[in-house]
Amino acid sequence: MVEPTDGSTLELNDSSDTWTFTWNKPVDLNGDALIYELHLMFPDTTVTVGLTDTSYVLTAPTILDILKGDTVTVAVQWTVITKGAEADLVASVDTSSFTLVNNVLVGVEDQSVPTSFFVDQNYPNPFNPTTTIKFGLPSDLNVDLRVYDILGQEVKVLMNNQLLRAGVHVVNFNASQLASGTYIYRLRAGNNVTIKKMMLLK
Repeated sequence: MVEPTDGSTLELNDSSDTWTFTWNKPVDLNGDALIYELHLMFPDTTVTVGLTDTSYVLTAPTILDILKGDTVTVAVQWTVITKGAEADLVASVDTSSFTLVNNVLVGVEDQSVPTSFFVDQNYPNPFNPTTTIKFGLPSDLNVDLRVYDILGQEVKVLMNNQLLRAGVHVVNFNASQLASGTYIYRLRAGNNVTIKKMMLLK
């Protein structure tokens, strides 16, 4: 194993984040082409990916889909099994672990299901540099949440068409890398679209 190192922490800050898993190539005495099986072991499920290269890019949408939008911090184990052309085992490596911290979706604030869709004004507002956006879903829906500057340029993707369960959800927005000013957040859930303004004051 090379990356991520055992015991490390990976932080998910928006839905464009990626992490690269890399491992060393073992020696096959037969000279066969090697096939790798990457196993990502989450508490409730294991994801297996077949590869021909010694690296794999894990994306934030994949993580959010696995977590189902409810988990903030989770311990994940991973390992790689290498096989030859005849599917014979060439090598396996020790299992490593990392902690995944989901800073995008803070969590489900209320277990009750609202009767209609809603999006609250972000709080606090004005803010510096973090604020939260709360919204309610009357049913399971795909949610897309993006932030734009006053000129309409996209500056942050907080959720990229992510399926969330019915309930009241809270999303954290960290604007530490943005300049002071007025920003717009647009939340789409199914056929529902809400647009609101917020003020960043540094």
